[in-house]
This record gives sequence, C-alpha cells and structure tokens, in this order.
Amino acid sequence: GGAGSSAFAPAKAGSAVAAGGAGDLAQGFRIVARGNHATSGGGTRAPEGIAPAMLAASLNTIEFRLREANTGSFPRGLMYFLGALGGWLHGGDPLEDLAYEAPLQRLKQQAAQPDFFEKLIRRDLLDNTHRTVILLQPDAQARTALEDVERARLEAARSAMNDDDLLAVLDTMQRLQALQETPDTPEALATIPSLTVADLPRAVTTIPVAETTLHGVRVLSHDLFPNGILYLDLGFDLHSLPQSLLPYGELFGRLLLSLGTTTQDYVRLSQRIGQETGGIYRSAHTSTTRSRDAVTYLFLRGKATLDKSQALLDILREVLLAPRLDNRERLRQIVLEEKAGAEAGLIPRGPGGIYRPVRAHFTTADWVSEQLSGIQYLFFLRALIQRLDADWAGVLADLQAVHRALIRRGGLLCNVTVDAEAFAALQPALAELIAALPADTLTPMAWEQGAATRAEGLV
Repeated sequence: GGAGSSAFAPAKAGSAVAAGGAGDLAQGFRIVARGNHATSGGGTRAPEGIAPAMLAASLNTIEFRLREANTGSFPRGLMYFLGALGGWLHGGDPLEDLAYEAPLQRLKQQAAQPDFFEKLIRRDLLDNTHRTVILLQPDAQARTALEDVERARLEAARSAMNDDDLLAVLDTMQRLQALQETPDTPEALATIPSLTVADLPRAVTTIPVAETTLHGVRVLSHDLFPNGILYLDLGFDLHSLPQSLLPYGELFGRLLLSLGTTTQDYVRLSQRIGQETGGIYRSAHTSTTRSRDAVTYLFLRGKATLDKSQALLDILREVLLAPRLDNRERLRQIVLEEKAGAEAGLIPRGPGGIYRPVRAHFTTADWVSEQLSGIQYLFFLRALIQRLDADWAGVLADLQAVHRALIRRGGLLCNVTVDAEAFAALQPALAELIAALPADTLTPMAWEQGAATRAEGLV
C-alpha cells in the first residue's frame, strides 16, 4: 500500500480472510515475473461516488451478519472459538476478533462523513503509486520440479550422515512409533472431559411466550435476547380466501414484496428493504390440530435492528396497504420464475412430489399445501400465464379480491421476538400498524376437497 496511515486495520496472519499464501498460489504454476513497480499515479478516473442507498444497505448487511452470527448446523460456541483462534495463535487478543460493537459503531460514524469511502479509494487505490505485479503461467512440470528439489535435499542430508547419525534417526522413529501405538493409561484417559447422562438437563428447554391483544389482534411475544434485532411475523389466515383464490395464497406474499407500491417501484422497494431491514420474506404455514382442523397462514416475516424497527413497520404498512397490483409485466416475470422453479423441482423431489398429493386426500391442511406449492399449484401457474394475456382484467380482479379478503385485522396473528423492554417500546408503533388495517372480521370460507381419485398419474 501507499504511505500514510489507513482507516482499516491490517489483516492478521491467522485471519480467515487471509487463508492461503504464495505457496498455495504457486502450486502448478510458474512465476515468470515478480516485482514492485512505482507508477506515476493520477491516470485513473476518480470514482463518481457510492450511492448512499447502496452504502447503507451494505453496512446493514454487515451488521446483520455480525449480530445474527448464523453458523448453520455448526455449534455457535465452537465457531466463536475457531474465530478467536486467528489472532490468538499469533499473539493477539482472542476476544478482539469477537468484539465487533465498538468497531461497528466507529465505522458507521466514519461512513457518515462526506465521501469517506471515496477518499479511501482515491488514496489507497487510485492514487497509490506502488504496485505489486505477479504473473503466473500454468506449468505441467511444476510438481515434478518441486519433488526433484525435495529429493535432492534429502539425498544431500543422507550423504552427510555417518552411521551414528543414521542409527539416531532410526531410534527416534522407532520410539515415536511405539509412543503412537501404546494405549493411553486409565489415568490419562480419565483426564479427558466427558459427559454423562447426569450432566444433561432433565427439564425441556421452552421458549417463553406471552400473549396480549392490540386492537383485537392476538400478539405473541417471546422475551429473548436476539442481540439487538427485532423479529416480527405477521400471519394472515388463508381461511378468508374462497377456494378459487386459494392458489394465490403464498404467491400473493411474494407479489406484495416484489411488485412495488403506489409510491415506489419494485427496484426502489427492494433497495429500501435491503437498506433498512435484514430482509422481509413470505412463507405459508399449514398444519393439523388435534381436533383435525386445518391451520393455514400466509406469513410475512421481517427483521430489523432495534433502531430501525419503525422503518420495518413503515415498509410493512406500505406493502400491505398500497401494493402495486397492476404491474402486468413484472407479474409475468414473477409467475414465470415460480413456474420454472416448480417444474425444476418435480424430478429432484422424487417420491416426495407424489407423497403430498396423496396426503391431500386425507387432511385439509395437506390439501391446502398442495394448492399452495404442490403439483396443483404448478397447474395453476401454467393457467395463470395464459390468463395474463387472455384475461388480464380477470387476473387483476382476482389479485384485488385476494388483497381485500386477506389483508385485514380479522384472522391476523402477530409474533414478536425481542426482549421485554424493547417489546414494551415497540407496542405503540405495532398497534398503529394494526389499527391501519381494515377492521373486517374473519368469515372462514368453505372448501370442498373433492372425492379421492382411484388412479392418477403425472406425465
């Protein structure tokens, strides 16, 4: 890099982002040119600037990745430990790579300065007169050459040894082999930490649930510590849809988030979601109760840092109350994507793709699931693509009818995960969002599953 201090700390030798080195790069390649060169600088056009929305979305993404620390199927504690090893093994503070709060806040303050990143790009990249140029070319003989060098080194070492040296090497090898093959003593094995049944908790871990009501709507809250993140689910009861409109159910959730609104197109809406939230997603839930009743909801699931919880509520309010349902070309793109995904999943699903249609004959919940995302849903999508041209007015009327029937307080279920103090602060804004929805009560629609087909196949 160029002279002068940098706003960023140098990468540590053990950092995950510093994995690999010159030796890794050289495997199978021949370095034909290498050297440091000074350039005149100033020959590259300065950046026109980073869009504020893009910068805010990038910082928001980084913050969510740090706070959520999603390690997938790997134990989170183990991943934290491995993350701390990077600096620790090279003499650093093991907690430095884990404590992100202060650096994150400092970066936010710096990013708020005019042209902060643009100046860094200019100083450290565009106006930096020092370059390192490494040219690599594939070399089929590279591995053979390395093996020859190693063989020559070993032969030279062997020729320099006398008989006593050779016996010492042989003795060392035999003692090492004996040490490796000797079982550990019971005393040594007892020093290894182990778990017994008595160490396991007998009580089942439960998630705390508190229920309250806002404007007649059930609100479930979970007093947990989600590390400064609000998780909010809004569930709309699909029983409000007549059978002819039921296949729109989960698709309608995607349309709300992908068609745009009356005040902003779908591109700006997507940017706003990325800039101010950790994402808003749709999902359908179907299940059967002990009394054999079907529970089925369309959920919009959103998350945001606590300081942007109002922004999340504002976005949800806009997509729920002012969706742009008349964007036919954008709707066509979405339906084609849904159809392609449904068709591509038929063969990989294997017997599972047939299992659900069979179950649909026995429970209402499985029948609904088949309408929302099964083979019947694929048939619905194929017909819908034809209707976009042949009966656009009818399709638009369907979407408007789904919106009127689904987006209401009646049948709405709210699920909030945040600590108790933050939930208390959130309630007034959440109540305002709920109050803005139509106050219609839920009138469950009657669905006829039809008689089971004795024999059917998919060609």
